Amino acid sequence: MNNQFLNTMRSLLLQVLLLVFFIPYLIGATYTVTNTLNYGEGSFRVALEMSNTSAAADTIIIAPELEGEIIYANLNGAINYMFTISSPLVLYGNGIIFYSLESGAFFQLATSQAEIHDVTIQNVGTSLVGLAAITIAPVGGTYLVRGCTFRDNFSFAPFNQGRGVAIWQHSGNLTIENCHFQNNNGTLSVGAAIYAGGFVEMGQPNHQLEVSNCTFVNNRGSDPILIGCGVDYVLRDPSGEAGLRNGCPSASVSLAPGLVVPSGVSLSIPMITF
Repeated sequence: MNNQFLNTMRSLLLQVLLLVFFIPYLIGATYTVTNTLNYGEGSFRVALEMSNTSAAADTIIIAPELEGEIIYANLNGAINYMFTISSPLVLYGNGIIFYSLESGAFFQLATSQAEIHDVTIQNVGTSLVGLAAITIAPVGGTYLVRGCTFRDNFSFAPFNQGRGVAIWQHSGNLTIENCHFQNNNGTLSVGAAIYAGGFVEMGQPNHQLEVSNCTFVNNRGSDPILIGCGVDYVLRDPSGEAGLRNGCPSASVSLAPGLVVPSGVSLSIPMITF
């Protein structure tokens, strides 16, 4: 057995070991949440912590038998983000309810790719600037919120400093589909349901927001939907009452299909029923 053969075998063995070690970081894993505990095996928090350790796009599935059950989020009474998603993730909620017992923001999407499906987020509130039930951090990326309900969330941040009680989109391309926004209270904030924009002045490119087939009921704030600077925006087939304001002349706003408000024109609709 010559040295060349031994070196070749060592090289192959090393490659196999490297593949075995790195494959979990390259191929996304699937985690199933089997209980509503705040921590421990089978909990959502542990599943998310495991997902955040991987650079791959993971999937978290809430077990279907937990539909309608409540996951309470009040870890140590902290007034901050309850759950930060820092690695690409697809979350299938299967009708789970995330409920905040104390003030705090629920999800921070601090990754370039995330999807949240079929969850209810309820009673999330804060007096801090920049916290919403779902806050998309200024990192840029692609995001999808589908089939979700936002109910009874609130913000008591000082006037004109609170942003987006249910969803605040700092950056990236966001699609919101088949969602329901009800009784979200942003009396002292702007964008009681959705706020998009605010970081283009920091040198980021325009981001995009598309809202399709969503309902808006009794969302209280200066504007249930507020579009800031640097946002290309499309609103398709809304129902209920949805106030929409284009707060920046540079934004391109489309009420699809039909009315298009071109760049440089400000649209102000305090309250409109579709």
